[in-house]
Amino acid sequence: MKRNSLHIALLALAIFFHIESRAQEPAVFNSATEYFDSLVALPSDSISARVDNLILQGGDKKMMAGIAGLAFDYFSASPVMGHDAVAVHIADRWFLSHELEWSNQETFPMLYTYAEFNRQSLIGKPAPELNMESYEGGTVSTRNGDGSYKILYFYDETCATCREQTRQLTELLKEYKGEPLTLFAINSMGDRSTWKPYIDEYFGTIPTGRNMAVYNLTDPEDSNNWRMKYGVLKTPTMLLVNPDNVIIGRQLDCEALASLMKINNAGASGYRQLFDGILAALAPADSTDVSRVTELLLDKASADPALQREMLFELYKYLRNQQNFEYQKAAAFIANEYIVPSPSWSEELRSSIGSDAALFRTNSVGDKAVNVTLRRASDGKRVKMLRGCHKYTLLFFHLTTCSDCKREVAILRENADKLRRNKVHVVCVNVGFDDEFYKEFIEENDSRWVYLKDDPLVSGLRHKQYDIRFVPEIYLLDRNRKIIARGYDAAALAGTVL
Repeated sequence: MKRNSLHIALLALAIFFHIESRAQEPAVFNSATEYFDSLVALPSDSISARVDNLILQGGDKKMMAGIAGLAFDYFSASPVMGHDAVAVHIADRWFLSHELEWSNQETFPMLYTYAEFNRQSLIGKPAPELNMESYEGGTVSTRNGDGSYKILYFYDETCATCREQTRQLTELLKEYKGEPLTLFAINSMGDRSTWKPYIDEYFGTIPTGRNMAVYNLTDPEDSNNWRMKYGVLKTPTMLLVNPDNVIIGRQLDCEALASLMKINNAGASGYRQLFDGILAALAPADSTDVSRVTELLLDKASADPALQREMLFELYKYLRNQQNFEYQKAAAFIANEYIVPSPSWSEELRSSIGSDAALFRTNSVGDKAVNVTLRRASDGKRVKMLRGCHKYTLLFFHLTTCSDCKREVAILRENADKLRRNKVHVVCVNVGFDDEFYKEFIEENDSRWVYLKDDPLVSGLRHKQYDIRFVPEIYLLDRNRKIIARGYDAAALAGTVL
């Protein structure tokens, strides 16, 4: 931009003194930039209002445009998270509306591009949905992992800066112990010859399980318009989305991500301890018990609707992520009774939680299990998941790289003889495409077990037919393929077939 910065700064300063002269103790600033510096701790909407007020004091259009331009320069270049919202506001309110004239028409496209590439992913905005090709096959939505925090990490495997950021992110997530988290690692290039080694070196080393999921995605043609939706003008770019599907961090590095997660985990931890204590006192509790507790908690917080809403959402997340069918059933009750029908929740959240509750009802206890088509691990041939007649069938859905899955299969392996004596037919379904590791998995376990692989293009198993948001997941079926139990861990089988 071509403008006399000193003149504009002096002009803004004069205007500021004019505004502040009405106050009892006016502050003194040496420049307009110093005035902007004084606003950094305020919320973005408060800053925008003050900047608008400053611009309006400019008098004629030329002076106002000069002040607005200076403010846009300051906040668009600011490293403070959230200031981009102020810059977008200035662009929209004053220049893109043509209320004021941008000083240099040659650079006007830059202003337009900045606003367009930032407006949809500002902090506090709903995170736009992306449907992308998964490395493991099929298409994955970035709405997967409802009830968890989500990291959207855009990278290029040929970029040295990305590689260092990826290394730091991987190390951070290896040690992560907080709230459920889903990583969407989005490769901007999608070259499979270089993509797989990159995944193996970095994302494949993150221990996945009930509290951690990793999706390796790509859309090199940008068919989702993800560059504009998330302001990805360069890589690496990282955002954090809360369980309410609201963006709470953008343009993050790993240090900023860790700080944000620490803050958010602290609040959720208090609720988790509360719910742990209540359910421990009620144990064993069924879904009816939990529903009554929910009503009691809501009654206690009736004077504070915001607290009610927060408590409900935290309880929903807590119950939905428990490896306990009765607790998950109670989560579905909360979703259908309090969240989905209420307009006080965002439409996107109601839609995603409604879909999640509907998924819970698929293949429920008492239902006859849906017999999906999968691929046999030995030769890749398409086969039905359920074959033959057995007194019991144990479906073990897993990933070979998942630490929780390794713990569960170790228990099953130790009890292989007992399972066989009790006529339990074990079917292991690998929901990933890590063929090399799966061969090792098969060699380590009972040769009489059945080993299958999910093919997303064939079965629609996850997120459609079976409620498998996290692994490991165990379903127990009777002779008629009716579901006796689900949401089990291996130790819980001790009271049934072990």
